[in-house]
Amino acid sequence: PFVYNGSAFTPCSASVIGAGGLNESLTVNYTDNTNAGTANASASYAGDDNHTGSSDSENFTIGQASSTTTVTCDAGPFVYNGSAFTPCSVTVTGAGGLNLTPNANYSNNVNAGTALASYTYAGDVNHTGSSDSENFTINKADSTTVVSCDAGPFVYNGSAFTPCSASVIG
Repeated sequence: PFVYNGSAFTPCSASVIGAGGLNESLTVNYTDNTNAGTANASASYAGDDNHTGSSDSENFTIGQASSTTTVTCDAGPFVYNGSAFTPCSVTVTGAGGLNLTPNANYSNNVNAGTALASYTYAGDVNHTGSSDSENFTINKADSTTVVSCDAGPFVYNGSAFTPCSASVIG
């Protein structure tokens, strides 16, 4: 089988034979022999004083090459900050110079926990599809709790005193 590689395939040969010892090689002409799909090889003999002309053609198939999708994520660490993290890159490569750098698709990449970066390449005329994904972790952010109290002094009055307030920041 032939698999797309970005170059023209020329796998055929042609010759003409006939009475009186006619046996010559012919030049093969190709169409559609570079991309995946059906290609054609043909040859013609114009004839001579003793022979009529003749021609023949054959089809052959060039199959799709595979593609490779790779998702790569920075090592981190990543700490929750309220914004989406997009630390990953994508490359799609394949025969014949396929070299793409699309954006990754993300899920769960805002809050602390496990996030996912992924990409699926659907393929094209010359390449089959491929996909990849990588997980990365968003750690919890630190928080600070602050308790503040009025200065006092407080004088007994028979009721509970609640002179303090608390706040958490992060």
